[in-house]
Amino acid sequence: MLSFGNVQDKFFNMDKEQIVILAGVTLCALSIGAFIFWGPNPRPRRRGAIVGLQNLGFTCFLNTLLQSLASCVLFMDWLESCRDQGRVASTLHYLLKVLSSERSKLPESVEDPLDPTELIVALLEHGWSFASGEQDAHELYHLLMTTLEEEAHKAIPVDGGLLDSLEPQPEEKMLPESPGDMSENSHVQSNHVLNQPSGDSMEQTPSHSSETPCLSEFRMVIKQEDVFTRKAMPKYDCNRNYQASPFCGLLTSQLQCVTCGFKSVLKYDKFDSLSLHMPEEERLRYTLTELLENFTRTEAVTGVACDGCNKGRDPDLPAVTATSLKSVSIGKLPKSLCFHVHRMSMGKNGDPYKRREYVLFPEFLVMDRYTQNSIIKEQKIKDEIQSADEDKEISMPSFTPREDGSWSHLYRLKAVVVHSGTVKSGHFVTYRRGPLNSSSRHRSDRWYFTSDEVVKETTLLEVCQAAAYMLFYERSAVSAT
Repeated sequence: MLSFGNVQDKFFNMDKEQIVILAGVTLCALSIGAFIFWGPNPRPRRRGAIVGLQNLGFTCFLNTLLQSLASCVLFMDWLESCRDQGRVASTLHYLLKVLSSERSKLPESVEDPLDPTELIVALLEHGWSFASGEQDAHELYHLLMTTLEEEAHKAIPVDGGLLDSLEPQPEEKMLPESPGDMSENSHVQSNHVLNQPSGDSMEQTPSHSSETPCLSEFRMVIKQEDVFTRKAMPKYDCNRNYQASPFCGLLTSQLQCVTCGFKSVLKYDKFDSLSLHMPEEERLRYTLTELLENFTRTEAVTGVACDGCNKGRDPDLPAVTATSLKSVSIGKLPKSLCFHVHRMSMGKNGDPYKRREYVLFPEFLVMDRYTQNSIIKEQKIKDEIQSADEDKEISMPSFTPREDGSWSHLYRLKAVVVHSGTVKSGHFVTYRRGPLNSSSRHRSDRWYFTSDEVVKETTLLEVCQAAAYMLFYERSAVSAT
């Protein structure tokens, strides 16, 4: 039998065990309560001052371009004025408006990271499509500018009727004009639109990886004998009044015969970006000004049928060919500049490879010396030197600021696109200036590194050390008008 003392000890031991259990339960309850009240928010915390972009499968080339354009205030102002001209313009305007705003100022309904599916759908309606495999940010840039111009011209067909796909879309299918108007039905396709087959023009694409195919042509689409091209689009009225994109400028070119000195008529060509080729000689570093000087350098062209040499010649006889000097300059500088550093070259065996030389680019870029007027003045002075006496000294002019301290054409860096990888595969990222719509006075002077949904603040020093593939500049406020 148990004695009274043993029973008492047993109950005492049970009380101790219950106390330990009760204390453990209480501590656990307090921990759960503290986690609920002071723990992390179930929604992801906002990182950085701007939102990122979802990768829909090989869409880093699209995301990097959107982040770059969102840092260009002059382009944003222009897009604001023409956002109602078509679905691509309105969709692009909304996306860039979100990307150019501070996260803290955006409504909670705005996705973070942002989904660019609607823009892809709008481009599909214009006859474009994303071919599976290799894509390029620079080709996409041209595609966007071409489509925006088509919408601005309203794409009037030959028969006089408007193209259905370019007519204003039903209100319920359009993106809202402001982030606060976003609805659940704003996306007409899934987030993985690039991974879904759509007729003959799209193939299934594997999910995104850090080594996504890039650096090739962005194809224009309909399938003809297994070759993807763009479907026939109606002609548009070139005489229709429309405000050109701030990236739109004019290049001038002219031929001068070295035999008779005859000069061809000055030719003007429109451009929305300048592709700068590296010299054949490979070295560790080039500067952006060197590439620009190489772009505008006079070169010899052989086999030209010169009008001067053939003047009065029997047209039945073969034309006389001669060597001419071709000069290229910028006839009209745009408000916004896009440079494409052409990094693809061909090896001796005929295989393409990527040029990896570093290109030094400045935050502020003076473009005066590359304009047609400046080159004409410089050439005139060179001719005077050649015809002058040996004892007569004529000094070449230097490009110095005006009396008020301003340049005629001064631009400031806005964004840098970088491609990592090889010719066949790689990944695009962007360094860009901070949000434009900011309550902070110096917020737009901050720089951010963006890689799809990843956004983090960085420094201008790190930006200038990047291996640039595309550069975006805009005219500085201190430039003379």
